[in-house]
Amino acid sequence: MVEQTTSTDQMMATVPQVDRSIFLEERDPSFLISSQETPIKKAPKGILEDLKSEDYYGMGKRDGYDDHELTLMEMHVDIIASRFKEVFHKALEDIEERIAMMGMYLTPEFEAAMPEQHELVHTKHDLLVKQRRELSLQLDLAVTGEGYIEKSVRYYKAGFRKGMALHLEEKVLFHKPKFQ
Repeated sequence: MVEQTTSTDQMMATVPQVDRSIFLEERDPSFLISSQETPIKKAPKGILEDLKSEDYYGMGKRDGYDDHELTLMEMHVDIIASRFKEVFHKALEDIEERIAMMGMYLTPEFEAAMPEQHELVHTKHDLLVKQRRELSLQLDLAVTGEGYIEKSVRYYKAGFRKGMALHLEEKVLFHKPKFQ
């Protein structure tokens, strides 16, 4: 056993030592990475995007297969529209608050004291007014199933019809009578 440790010690003595300074960087490595190589973080999805990204076709297909009544389809479409309208109302409230807050700074005194900041606030205020107009229009269109929600409503109805057709094929057309 003593011979093994001495042979290991002899091998370690014959292995050349690497200069540690070769592997050490004196600068912070973040300076070596360009800003273009850093991954760009995506903005978090909003509530409207969450609603629009739901699987309405799958929901409709499931409902059509389970419920298979057209009156229930219209009721579910109304529920979808009400969810969108609720999001539109919340967004409108938020925009109204921001417009009111910015309105406090749109004064001649503020413009005279800080013209550049006044212009920035005024531009943002105008943008919010346009967004408010667009959301109000979308809120009116949501009642009829049009606008932002149109795609979701169409997918839901198509899925409902497909689910209802599957139900009819399975239960009605291919159902074997008991007397055979």
